[in-house]
Amino acid sequence: MTGTLPQAAVRGVVGRNGRDVFGCYESHGEGRGTLDLTLRVDREGVVQRVMAAGTLATQAALAQCAQEAARRWRFPAPEGDGCAEVAVPFLLGATPAE
Repeated sequence: MTGTLPQAAVRGVVGRNGRDVFGCYESHGEGRGTLDLTLRVDREGVVQRVMAAGTLATQAALAQCAQEAARRWRFPAPEGDGCAEVAVPFLLGATPAE
C-alpha cells in the first residue's frame, strides 16, 4: 500500500458517517470501551476491507455491524499509487462529561 489519505479527508468522511458506528453500539453494544476500525481503501476510494480491534471488538454483533457500516463509506481517491490504510478509533459508552 503506497497510497495515502490526508487527515482532513479522513476526518470529513468519519464526521459524516461515524454516527453509523454509534448506532451499531446503541443496537448491539454493552459497556464502555474502544472499537478501533482499520480500513483498507482502494484506488477509487472504496473501502475494501475493515478489521475491528479494541476492548469492544469481542462483541461480535457490534463488530460486524460497525464493519458493515464502514464498508459503505466512500473516501476520495488516495494520493500516490495504490491503496491506503486508515485507522479510525471510537470510544463508546462514555458519558459526555468524561
